[in-house]
Order: sequence, then C-alpha cells, then structure tokens
Amino acid sequence: MFTNVWYVAERSANLRTEPLKVRMLGCDFVLFRDQQGKAACLSNVCPHRGANLAGGKCRDDGTVACPYHGWRFDRSGNCVRIPAQSEPGHVELPQAKVDSYPVLEQNGLIWVFLGDDVDAAAPPFNIPEVGDHNYRQIDFDEIWNCNFERAIEIDLDYVHSHFVHGAWGEEHRARPPDHVVEDYTDSGFNTHIIAKSQPNRGLWRFLRKEGKGVPSYLSFKLPGFCRNVKVFIGGVGSKMHFVFYNFSTPIDDHHVQGRLLFFRSFMKPSFFDKTNIKRNERAMREDRKICEEIYPKSSAAARDWEVQTEHDHLVGAFHRILRSLRDKGWQIDAKATQDLARDNKPLMIPSPARRKTASGWVFPEVPRIAPQKAAT
Repeated sequence: MFTNVWYVAERSANLRTEPLKVRMLGCDFVLFRDQQGKAACLSNVCPHRGANLAGGKCRDDGTVACPYHGWRFDRSGNCVRIPAQSEPGHVELPQAKVDSYPVLEQNGLIWVFLGDDVDAAAPPFNIPEVGDHNYRQIDFDEIWNCNFERAIEIDLDYVHSHFVHGAWGEEHRARPPDHVVEDYTDSGFNTHIIAKSQPNRGLWRFLRKEGKGVPSYLSFKLPGFCRNVKVFIGGVGSKMHFVFYNFSTPIDDHHVQGRLLFFRSFMKPSFFDKTNIKRNERAMREDRKICEEIYPKSSAAARDWEVQTEHDHLVGAFHRILRSLRDKGWQIDAKATQDLARDNKPLMIPSPARRKTASGWVFPEVPRIAPQKAAT
C-alpha cells in the first residue's frame, strides 16, 4: 500500500451531521463536517486514552468531540478544548494533537490525501459527466476480499474479457484487439482498442452498427487508483456511449473498497436502470470471484515468479508506476508494520504537519520502505 496518494474516502451523501469512521491503508480515520459544512479528515485515535473519535459528536464550533472525555479537535487536528481543565478553551498540552489530512470534495466524492508530501502528488481530477443531463448515472459500492492491486489488474487485462465475460465473440478466443500503452507517466497512462462488436441481441440491435466495431478508450489515473473507460456502442464518434470511473481504496492488504460511477448517454430513462445494473453487477461478480481466489493475495509478493506475456503490457505499466512510488519511499513496509502491530503500538499515516514538526506526536508513523537512489 502507498502513501502520498489522493484516495476516495467516501461519497459526499454518506457524510452528514455525525462523524464517520473510514479505514484506509490499514489505519482508521474519522470524517466529519466543520461549522461551514466542509469535510475534514483526522486520524481516528484520541491521544488521551485511544478512544474512537468517530464514536463521538460533531459540535457547533466545527470540532469533533471524543466520546470518552469530550476532548475537542478541529479540522487541523489541534485539541482546542479539554472540558476537565479548570480553564475551558485553554489547552496546556501541545502534544494533544492528531494527524489531519487534506480533503477535497467534488463530484459527489470526498477525496483525502494520505501522506506528508501533498505538493509531490498527482491531484484529484474532475468528472465532467457528473450532473450533465446528457448522461444517466448509476453508482456501485462494493468491498472485495483481495489486495487492491489485484482488483486493478483485472480491469487492465483485456485478455480476461473473453474467458471471464464472454466478450468479442468466438473468433477472438485468446487474443485481444491490438492495443499499446500511450501517454505513460508516473501518474497514469492511456490505451484504446477497436473490438469487433458481438452479435446484436435484444435492445442492442437498435444501438450497435454492423461492421463499425466498438471503440474503447481506457485510462489509468493514479489519484484514486482510478480506471476510466469510455466505450462507443455505435462505432467511432457515436453519440451512444457509456463511461465509467472505478476507484479503488485499499482498506488493508487483503481488502479493497471499490466505488464505481457509471454513465450512459443512451437509454437514459430510469426504466432502463434495471437492465444496466444487472449487466454491471454480473461483470463485477465474475471479476470479484477471480480476484478473491487468486493466490497469493498480494500481487507484490508474486511478481518475481508470475509469467508475463506480450499482452500484459497494461498491467506492466501499472506495476512500473507502483515501483516508482516505492522508489520515492512512499510504500508502506508491510512486514515492519506487522512487527510493530504485535507490540501493540498504534501507527499513523504521516500527515503534512509532520514534515513541519517532526516531534511531539503521541503516535509513531507507519514505517515505509526507504527511497531508492536512481542509478547513475
């Protein structure tokens, strides 16, 4: 798992007037809204007795109050009130602070930056289809019992589409349409294919154009570990297309929270939602079964022996991005973290404030793999 990445922590509609507990990267966080209604994110462990801040209350002063002794923390992670003190509002404990993480709320999503170097990270991106009356939007949320890398790899693997989902028809049994990695950077890449359309059945015979093929454009974006796909049902340039954004937020090494935003520019009345939901849910179930039964659970543990083929270049590009994050020193050291956890030490994802003030924190940082020097 990796720090210094923007993750989708929750949907905006789910964060109302009470604090909300969210688990990401093996740590717990509390989301809440301040007095202006703006979303905030703090580490969830109170530095006093280790209480669950998300079990407390949001106060009128824009703070979240610990359920144990009422200590109040503002959106910056500072303790601004300890009710048991003789002078309310005067806090004499400078170490009474918790990690606070940058938050951006847009397009119905709450983005949280988990790390200490926000200036070095690829920022969240806009989703122009949200609120656009030319599209019908459907959302899916699902937790898979697998490593987040496995969930991403299957979306980047065109070869599996025939075997798992029956795509492309019998003539394309083992070979996907030609595609290459395009516009590669350390924060993402693109590709596109033009697949032969499947036999038209049911409503699809009114949508697909014979002989036109089905152009598909896929982008991987590091913020949110997002896969963005746009498919033109009626051929190149067709107004009939669908778009989806699939975000993966690691809960821990063996669980991932998936959030999918699906848009279609055709069959927009709600009457057609049931058909589209059924198609998407079927594909998700098929992918989920594959990913949850892969061994070993962690993709990183398998790379030294997995056999790669000429068609695995998208997965290979994804792995290169992960290596670049590791080389920067952003990867969590899973073994060291497990060893410290056995010592019953609460560990925190380092926040930007720790770069300014390294001392005075009650809880230590999650250990990360040391940065690798570039070869000369």
